[in-house]
Amino acid sequence: MKINLSDKTQKTIILTVNFIIAVLMVLVMVFYLNTVEWYLKALAYSAITIFTVACTVFAILNKKSLYRTMFVGNIVTFIFVAIFFLLNRLGVFDSLNDLEKVKQMILDWGAYGYVIFVLLQLLQVIVLPAPGFIFYLAGTAIYGPWLAFILSYISVIVGSIIAFYIGRLCGKPVVYWCVGKQQTEKYLDIIGGKGNMLFIIMQLLPFFPDDILCMIAGLTKMSFTFFILVMVFVRPIYILIVCFLGTGDIIPFSGWGIPVWIGIILILAVLFFLYCKYQQKIEEKITSIFSKKKDKEDKKG
Repeated sequence: MKINLSDKTQKTIILTVNFIIAVLMVLVMVFYLNTVEWYLKALAYSAITIFTVACTVFAILNKKSLYRTMFVGNIVTFIFVAIFFLLNRLGVFDSLNDLEKVKQMILDWGAYGYVIFVLLQLLQVIVLPAPGFIFYLAGTAIYGPWLAFILSYISVIVGSIIAFYIGRLCGKPVVYWCVGKQQTEKYLDIIGGKGNMLFIIMQLLPFFPDDILCMIAGLTKMSFTFFILVMVFVRPIYILIVCFLGTGDIIPFSGWGIPVWIGIILILAVLFFLYCKYQQKIEEKITSIFSKKKDKEDKKG
């Protein structure tokens, strides 16, 4: 039996539901998501406020399509908050930056550990604020380097494709929401105007947020064919290095390997310090190098 509701009744229902889910989201954010990164909470609060207020205003102005669009936006925000709430209750966020905790969390799922490992990495690529190498090392400790590499490889490729199409299909507003406007515009200018070769280099170097770059790449004119080729052949290089160095077979964690690891850690620490201090100059230098090469190629063409 089909129920026909008047526009006024539909509007009342939408505004009521919109208000209820907004209140629920705020309560969840305040009382249960204190461990989530501050910028994610800021994004969530901003989205809740904008969609709730805009829905109400457009409803008062009788802009039917606009207030319904804002309502859908609030529903999507509610889904994201619900997912984060569940992950938080399961203790996922408390474990993300601790190798042993990630390892134990996967082991606790027994035979379903493979699925959990893949899902965690998919989320890490798209939304979770956690470094990828934590998962690579945890997988290596549980499954060995080859299986950890294969599972990580599949997860990262699928996650990267999803991130790319979030940018391509949803556009700047959604990427702004996920990444932040300033960071989006910064890297959009770099990979959108400096040539595809720079994107390849950025996927290899640890100085750049490769997961974020996948989403931003979807905003550019970069073809999906080029993107997937980079993901398939370039992205796995870093994963492979982490998985096999993490076993201790190539450089052992005892004997002669101890001073070597100390040296590697010190070098990485110095490089990290220098990068943090001179981040803008390093990125500008790399960008300028490839800009000159691209300009020369354009002149020859």
